[in-house]
Amino acid sequence: MRRSQIFLLLVGLLGACDSGPAPEQLAVSYLLTWFEQAEQGMRDDELCHGLGLLKHPTYTCADYLQSAANITLSSRGVAAVTPMDCYQDICGTFFQIEVDGVDKAGNESREIVLIKQDADTMRVYWYRSEEMLQDLRRAEEIQREADKDPVQVAYDELTNQYPTLYAYPPCIDVRPSSNTLLAPPIALQDINPAELDLLADECSGTVCIGTVGRKYALLCKTD
Repeated sequence: MRRSQIFLLLVGLLGACDSGPAPEQLAVSYLLTWFEQAEQGMRDDELCHGLGLLKHPTYTCADYLQSAANITLSSRGVAAVTPMDCYQDICGTFFQIEVDGVDKAGNESREIVLIKQDADTMRVYWYRSEEMLQDLRRAEEIQREADKDPVQVAYDELTNQYPTLYAYPPCIDVRPSSNTLLAPPIALQDINPAELDLLADECSGTVCIGTVGRKYALLCKTD
């Protein structure tokens, strides 16, 4: 597919302007050139906006370009173009462009690109592909799990297997002791929720689930 054909594919939703290209069309035309540069193997920082890289350091310009290169160039079509006066705490002339396409493995993908215009110069300020967004979500989930209290992690494992035990909260401020244990600790595979319910009836205070090593224990907290 020739470049002119790809350009029509990209700007078809934007309409024509008798007095010349609209700003949105110029932004899309610039983005097409940027996509072509990514496809050609260019990875220079000059192809991205320095302030954008500074404000969003998770990815480098080379990362942006490499991810863009994973999308088949001729498959792209503009889904939306949104002019913006500000992005987060930075104001100026921005264009957010959403592009639908297909990656080189044949999967549908959406790219979200923020372009910043300074005078007559445009640069990619921020870029995310579907692949990058999925990687970020996985990293955030791993971090959330790492930040969890060990008691909460064990409790989640227990209640995933025995949902009815959600009736008892995790023991955050109660420690296992001879005064709080309602029964000896139990391994996960040996737990019988009905038996735990019977044990809980023996507590005159608040019942919670704690851990002793790799085992679980029903604890009774009294005032």
